[in-house]
Amino acid sequence: MGLISSMQRVKEVARCLLDLLYPPHCLACGGDVDVGEATLCSGCRDSLTLIDGNACRKCGSPVGEHGGTEGCPNCRGGRLNFSSAAAACRYEGLARDLILQFKYGRRIGLSRTLATLMVDVACRRGMAEGTDLVMPVPLHQKKRRERGFNQAGILAERVAESFGCPHVENLLVRVAETRAQTELGRDSRVANVKGAFAVREKTRVAGARVLLIDDVMTTGSTLSECAAVLRRAGAAEVNVLVAARD
Repeated sequence: MGLISSMQRVKEVARCLLDLLYPPHCLACGGDVDVGEATLCSGCRDSLTLIDGNACRKCGSPVGEHGGTEGCPNCRGGRLNFSSAAAACRYEGLARDLILQFKYGRRIGLSRTLATLMVDVACRRGMAEGTDLVMPVPLHQKKRRERGFNQAGILAERVAESFGCPHVENLLVRVAETRAQTELGRDSRVANVKGAFAVREKTRVAGARVLLIDDVMTTGSTLSECAAVLRRAGAAEVNVLVAARD
């Protein structure tokens, strides 16, 4: 058994012991959950709109099975620079509340819940196999200082730990401060992030299959720009995994 696997096993045993001593509660409603269950009770988990196999394999949108952009209204005619994308659930209801509490309410513990959902869909899509590097969409230094953390970075760390592959936090960096994408339309979003990212060490990216992590994907403009930068730096492939799809 490798060192990473041994460490994961120790952490799993320790977590189970803590669950026995201090029975966990649902992080959404506060109700009881079974020992060894994820951090959501079955009722709250059932309320999530999970994205199953009925999703575009290119952009992750739940609009039907599509191998590419043809036939998908969300990415038809557009240029997405990543190879594929997957999202755990729709960005609505409880999923939206959990992400907002994690991101702006500083409830870091919710990252475990979100990452578990992300790992589930990634495994169903076969994304764990062959991934060399897991990295987050970076925040600008100013935004990171204001928030105190990068939510995508925490999710990326948890996903990488589950996959047993390297997590790199500061290889892809945001070199320009941009307007919030939520303020902009589709075309303006593409222009807003153009030139906003850079790769620090191209030799570490060259030939690698990268899994790019973020909390929410809407049009995919930010993730596509990150993927373009990584591909120019020599990445063999860039795939995308997010907690929710708008």
